[in-house]
Amino acid sequence: MKKILVPIDFSDYSINALEYAIVIAQKLNLSITVFHSFYVSTPPDYGTLANYMNITIMEQQKSHEDQMQEILKKYENIMYENDLDKLQIDSMVKLGLATEDITALVMEHQFDMIVMGTKGAAGIDKLLFGSVTANIIAEESVEIPVLAVPKGATCRGMSHLLYCMDYEEDDVPVIDDLLEFAAYFEAKITCLHINTDQDFSSSDRLEKEILEDTYWFTPYSKIKFELIRSESTQAGLETYIKENAVDLVAVMPRKRSFLEGLFHKSISKNLASYAGVPVLVIKK
Repeated sequence: MKKILVPIDFSDYSINALEYAIVIAQKLNLSITVFHSFYVSTPPDYGTLANYMNITIMEQQKSHEDQMQEILKKYENIMYENDLDKLQIDSMVKLGLATEDITALVMEHQFDMIVMGTKGAAGIDKLLFGSVTANIIAEESVEIPVLAVPKGATCRGMSHLLYCMDYEEDDVPVIDDLLEFAAYFEAKITCLHINTDQDFSSSDRLEKEILEDTYWFTPYSKIKFELIRSESTQAGLETYIKENAVDLVAVMPRKRSFLEGLFHKSISKNLASYAGVPVLVIKK
């Protein structure tokens, strides 16, 4: 990994995501590009449309750039973990549509991760993710991991990462990547499978034992495998997070319905269990 893209809209929750990106960049010695997209929607009331649009765009571009620089002043003296260099933070402000612009930037500049803020419980319609974050996660051409940081999150470090897995073949390379990531933070990983069908209990236990044998050489203090029973994946994950100190949840949603179910309004009454826990959506 070399570069992180952090789209912001100047809201508190998007700036909160930048805080998380900085912690990751400091540890992994990465650069950050902070991106803001804006559009002009005010109808003209004088002169020609072309003149109005040119003047308005120039004024708003300058206003957004000034606002961006004001935000970034806070971080201009932050150092990398080695204390030898200042953290590299670049910025871009562009007239356009956020989802399309972010997708284009990822393709053009080959970013390795996107870190985005989410609105959390406030103003839920379908997903807890803000619409732009949801669109980026759903966008098939965006193949890099997306870290969705909820509004109420406080970055206290990353000592416990939770990977919600399905006992699929591609779980092993994901676990390997997460172990490498966790090593930078001296964190432990819990690989959790939630059994939702009693008929598969025996096979799930066998799969757990196979994975434990696969990682027999990895200290228990670094990785552990857990199997729990629940009526639904969402309810089981919610309970586990509520009962354990988790700093980040990693998921590989093979079906969009899983992601929608995990963050659907129907469980928002129990949202306290998710508050402050960023979700790393792994797209492979």
